Amino acid sequence: MTTRYGRTIKKPKDVYIPEHVELEDDYSEDEYDSDYSASSDILTEDEGVDQDYKLVQFTDFGPSSLDVFLYYFSTSTVWKEYLETRERVNLKIMDKLTEMGLEFAFPTQTFHLKGDGLKTLKDLG
Repeated sequence: MTTRYGRTIKKPKDVYIPEHVELEDDYSEDEYDSDYSASSDILTEDEGVDQDYKLVQFTDFGPSSLDVFLYYFSTSTVWKEYLETRERVNLKIMDKLTEMGLEFAFPTQTFHLKGDGLKTLKDLG
């Protein structure tokens, strides 16, 4: 690593992979701790992840989720290999969370229709 203007910069061979995992907000602290451990283990075990530096952190309260940030680097700068690493890690995380009974938070919206809009929608349905 080199330091430039007060910032640490990874070696040029590494490609930064940002990921956010949004989990539903109705789980216990123990369940979230299990998610952190599982996600960290997946990064540690994957051959395409540079092991010099990686983070798994709870970072944000989303509108209907608790957000986990994964920060890691690919060992390859070849675009296809980078994407394969990213996909492989994401699929492993999805499988592990499903196995643990945790669910992803998907954004939803509720529309309240009044007057003519409601009547038109009922006529269509």
